[in-house]
Amino acid sequence: MVPCMAEGAAMAVEDAIKLAECLERLGDESEIPELMAHFQNIRLHRRHLTLDGARKNGAIWHLPDRLAQQERDKKMVLSPHELATQSGDGSSNK
Repeated sequence: MVPCMAEGAAMAVEDAIKLAECLERLGDESEIPELMAHFQNIRLHRRHLTLDGARKNGAIWHLPDRLAQQERDKKMVLSPHELATQSGDGSSNK
């Protein structure tokens, strides 16, 4: 996980809850591999969403010192209303 969404602690708590739910279903030790595969499957979508968001944030925060960075910095001081007004349709300008 790249560190650009501050999601590490939240993901750890979510993982712990889902893992506990999986372990409640455990009948005997022979079921552990299947149970862990199920755990990975149920967490995969969430991990992908978080990783994609973190990568996007990383790209935004680590722009080179040029025009794109200056434009980003100008937009960061605007309120959501100002951003929507500026673009005309509620979407951000790129």
